[in-house]
Amino acid sequence: MIDFDNEGSEALLIGSDDQAIRVLKGEDSLLELAERGKIQDLISIFESTFAYSLDNGAFGVYFGKKKLWKAKNKDKVTSICTVLNPI
Repeated sequence: MIDFDNEGSEALLIGSDDQAIRVLKGEDSLLELAERGKIQDLISIFESTFAYSLDNGAFGVYFGKKKLWKAKNKDKVTSICTVLNPI
């Protein structure tokens, strides 16, 4: 779950079999992002920021529709987690 539009209510963050990341809120689709591999893992970081990993070893971070960072590894990513600095 993710507060994607910063309205105080959560949306569903999903990875589909057709290599897309989707954000759904009720009956509405807020976002659809095409990737180049099957979605393995998704994790909400904060607000509309989330991390993902793919079955081809790629992983990265999105802020809304914008991809902030990506990398590819020769090995498959098996898990992702976040660590936030509580300042």
